[in-house]
Amino acid sequence: MKKSVLSFLNVKREEETQVIFMLVTGFFMGIFLATYQVTAESLFINKLKDHLLSFYKLSNAILASGILGIAVTGLFSYAQNRVRFSSLTIVSILTVVVLSTGLYILYHLGTEIQHEIVLFVMFCLIGPITAILLLCYWGVFGRLFNFKQSKRIIGWIDTGQLIAQILAYFVIPLTSGLFFDTSKYLIVCNISILCSLVFLIIISSRFTLTKNDPAEFDASVRKETRFYQIFKDRYVI
Repeated sequence: MKKSVLSFLNVKREEETQVIFMLVTGFFMGIFLATYQVTAESLFINKLKDHLLSFYKLSNAILASGILGIAVTGLFSYAQNRVRFSSLTIVSILTVVVLSTGLYILYHLGTEIQHEIVLFVMFCLIGPITAILLLCYWGVFGRLFNFKQSKRIIGWIDTGQLIAQILAYFVIPLTSGLFFDTSKYLIVCNISILCSLVFLIIISSRFTLTKNDPAEFDASVRKETRFYQIFKDRYVI
């Protein structure tokens, strides 16, 4: 069956292992992204729905999430020009694991006021965490395959991630009876992102990720690939 699917997706024999690893990595990332987003949004809205300033806080949280997402993207762009991408990816995902675990612990140990702060931070982190994981995933993809390969398989390589997110959106309501405390879904988040981390470590150890890596280029190329350069592009503006 695996051979049939890969053949249908027009995957060549020498690409099979890389493609399978990327699909599985994307699958677990998709579970994390969907579960974390639903958990953060549900806890935040349910906790603050009775507050007089709930809509004000929600608007601030959405704005903060967007700003943090842009800031993290800029920081990641800066770092990838100076650090080996495999190391940057592993450190980034470990940071996500620490944040998710820390939020879960603080939510269960803190006072009522601290709960509101934790939920606000949890909601605000949706943007930056999503940005980090997508940058890591597509960064690995861009270094794992050459241009010709990328052009052929880029249309469906994130299928695993999309399927996982769709499944998660269906499964979460069906399993709500098993998780009386919505924050318990953060445990599912941690398990899924740790699985992604394991596969990314395997990918970085088995395959070369230094090709097309700005950290491997000279100073002139790194200068041309800095984050602020995108704002010189009329299409972006």
